[in-house]
Amino acid sequence: MITAYSEFKKLQSKGIYNIIQCKQGDKDVVLKQFREPYASQAKYKSVLHKEFVYGYKIDSPFVVKYLAEDDVPDYGHVIVAEFVDSRCLAEYLAEEHSDDEKIEIIKGIAEALDSLHQQNLICGVLNPYNILVTRQGDRPLISELRGTYNNTIVEPVDYQKYISPEQKDGTITVDRRTDIYSIGVLMRDMGFTLAYDDVIKKCCSIGRNDRFYDCDELIMALHGGHINSSNNNSAKINPQLLAVLALAAVVAVVVWLGVENYDKVSGLFQSQTSELVQASDSTTSESDKTLAESTPDSSNIQTPAPVANGNDFESIVYSNIKETLDKVYEPYIAERQSGMTLRTYQSRLRPLRSQVKKAYKNIARDLGSITNDERQTFDKLFADYNKQKQEEFATCAELR
Repeated sequence: MITAYSEFKKLQSKGIYNIIQCKQGDKDVVLKQFREPYASQAKYKSVLHKEFVYGYKIDSPFVVKYLAEDDVPDYGHVIVAEFVDSRCLAEYLAEEHSDDEKIEIIKGIAEALDSLHQQNLICGVLNPYNILVTRQGDRPLISELRGTYNNTIVEPVDYQKYISPEQKDGTITVDRRTDIYSIGVLMRDMGFTLAYDDVIKKCCSIGRNDRFYDCDELIMALHGGHINSSNNNSAKINPQLLAVLALAAVVAVVVWLGVENYDKVSGLFQSQTSELVQASDSTTSESDKTLAESTPDSSNIQTPAPVANGNDFESIVYSNIKETLDKVYEPYIAERQSGMTLRTYQSRLRPLRSQVKKAYKNIARDLGSITNDERQTFDKLFADYNKQKQEEFATCAELR
């Protein structure tokens, strides 16, 4: 069956594609068509198909939905994608938005990339022209995906500075950190205040091992990166936060080995945390290090006590942490109580770690821009309650 298209309207675009808005029946869609000189060169023919296959599998609120491939009279072979009432990021920036508004855009882009990276995919072609920003709600959307298969394409000059050094020279396999480099260049172009300088520099490091390891690390740094003018500290990754993530990883070992092996696990935890703190390249006070280097102690687990009367922030945040982590741990605890084998437990380790990690990120995102003191309060409450839930999970029933 031939799909009827009508009301064609060419939109302003840059790069390798012409973008045409049209009707597919009564629905608005866009067609992505190769522009010259790409359209007439055989070596580019497979790129469009590969992008569609690549993009069709992605389901993210921050990535334009790829709908189909089709042959359209007068336009040839095209990708059919959803139409979104939007403008490109370059146009959005010309509207002169605040730092807070722009950082929400960057967080959304990082969320989009995270959804790709979790599927072992990368964007590979991030720039201000293929990132759309919706007119309602200013939600960012990635509209072009190239991954690692675009070696035959020479990107337009305007795109070159957003491409990581390793992607340009092709000397090593490209990974998620090439997208993090691109985000850093975007941030540098967006004119953020000095509060975000360290985040930008870390993203834009020539050596990819010096960049953020993944978008989780970047998002967490962005949440803590807005420093009050009265505070001279630069934006850094909080070592306490890295300790929380180490805790989430170690709980897998605790659950598998059983609580009687806590002494063995504690050494592993201390080693992992120490490495993470060093990798954060930040300077902390002795009180910060106390939490980051602490060892789980099954005999001294206490629920963090919020100050309900004197500190509304602490009380509200604690309530949010408790509700969120209770929901994360509930099915795992219930499964253990019902009786499970070690093999079954092994299959639960990775999702538990991932959910704890996401719980932190989601709560931090909901908090928005907060002070350093509030960040430290949040980190400690999260670490303490997560520690309590780990203990509960590790001791609620014997493994079969």
